[in-house]
Amino acid sequence: MPTRRRALALLGGALAATSGCVSRVLDDDPPLEHGDRMRAIGDPASRTLDGWPPDHAYVPANDTVRDTDDSGTEAYTDAAVWAAWVGEDTAIQVVANRFDPSLHERRGIVFYPAGQGRERHLNVHHQTRPTAPRETGTIDPDLSTTELVERAPETVSVTVPLHEQTWTIDYPVFVKRYDLVEHTAAE
Repeated sequence: MPTRRRALALLGGALAATSGCVSRVLDDDPPLEHGDRMRAIGDPASRTLDGWPPDHAYVPANDTVRDTDDSGTEAYTDAAVWAAWVGEDTAIQVVANRFDPSLHERRGIVFYPAGQGRERHLNVHHQTRPTAPRETGTIDPDLSTTELVERAPETVSVTVPLHEQTWTIDYPVFVKRYDLVEHTAAE
């Protein structure tokens, strides 16, 4: 049975052959216009976390996680929501480290987690922007949006264990293009 990636590649080839044009994703750079977003198509990734601090505890009576801060104050969070928040940082690291050097070390690439509760996703923003207010220089990312779309994982699955409970959260990954030189942030 063909994989999703292979099926998309075959579909793209068929469209190119019948329409006389090449797929926009594979040819244009950037393939995305300001404000456009596209799902990443790189190989999916997964990670399992471990070693949680003793100040967190799963409370089965109300399906929450108890967190005790340095002052002794306790806070309770819905367990699935807590797992999604905790897994988010790991998902960002997985995407960033798919590239060499890491996306954290590159100019013009910014991560924005989004969504609510357990339904989270990651946006990798490709931003061309001014160097500073009222200056004429620009910061241009050293990766194309095509490279980001093709190499970033389509989804990062993070398993978050706490005591005898585990949660697995899937974070779909999207690449979003911003040109803040030609457009305002509100556009």
